[in-house]
Amino acid sequence: MAAWKEITQDDVLAGLNKRERDALMQGLDDSASKIDDIIEDVVNQCRRYIAGCDRNVLGPEGKLAPSCVHHAISIIVWRLFSRNAFKSVPDSIEKSYEDANRFFRDVARCLAPIEEPDDPAPSTEQTKASGIKQVNKPKRIFTRESMKGL
Repeated sequence: MAAWKEITQDDVLAGLNKRERDALMQGLDDSASKIDDIIEDVVNQCRRYIAGCDRNVLGPEGKLAPSCVHHAISIIVWRLFSRNAFKSVPDSIEKSYEDANRFFRDVARCLAPIEEPDDPAPSTEQTKASGIKQVNKPKRIFTRESMKGL
């Protein structure tokens, strides 16, 4: 079991070198809100990958397993660079993005194990099934057999 982590702007910026960080901050008009929106989107996307494997248990909302944080930050950085007016995304960021996507596809196929959270999400059974709920129907009163002869 492991404590799941919430990704912050500081985590994202810490993964960049000075030149990338300066370029990113100049390219963003309202950097704080854009970064927060992208972090939220990517974390939710990563949690859907984790929930894709029925053996995984989701942690608290908005948090990721420690083994997923680095990969999620790679996707966040790529989105920040690709959605702004940059000439091109640096090759190192592009490669990290591809590696992160490959990792999360493996997570969804149950090929990469994820640490169980110390404090699982309240609705663990529903999240394990990727949001699919089984609906039970009542017993049919009228069938071909019971209506035979009418």
